[in-house]
Amino acid sequence: MTESDLRLLEERLSITLPRAYRATMLHYPLPPGSCGPEDMLLDTVEELLELNMDGLAIDGVPSPFFIGSDRGEECYFLDASRADSPVYVYQLEIGKHRVLDATMAQYIDRIRRDDAEVAADEAAAEMRHLNRKWWEFWK
Repeated sequence: MTESDLRLLEERLSITLPRAYRATMLHYPLPPGSCGPEDMLLDTVEELLELNMDGLAIDGVPSPFFIGSDRGEECYFLDASRADSPVYVYQLEIGKHRVLDATMAQYIDRIRRDDAEVAADEAAAEMRHLNRKWWEFWK
């Protein structure tokens, strides 16, 4: 993202983005194919605007700014009223939220761990496929 992208988000949503989020997005730390740009840390203005247009009110959070989701039961957000917001998780099924990570850096580390876990699972599945016994080829 560029500085003008971030300003556009702020203008359209009438918020001020937290400092760590701005820095992260200006130097996006996650590679293509990561669960970051696709889910947990969206990297396009259009997706972020779409995610934030509903204006979901969350008790105790004056200015929620949604940054991603798990495409199912959870959405991840910051409190745009705080210059140094933790990353929160909002659980859609129960309508509750909690702090997920105290800093944006911890959240990025979480995404990297998730990516590594997915890669390890895929590698293990491939090894199981390659090491099948001769009688399993007909399954």
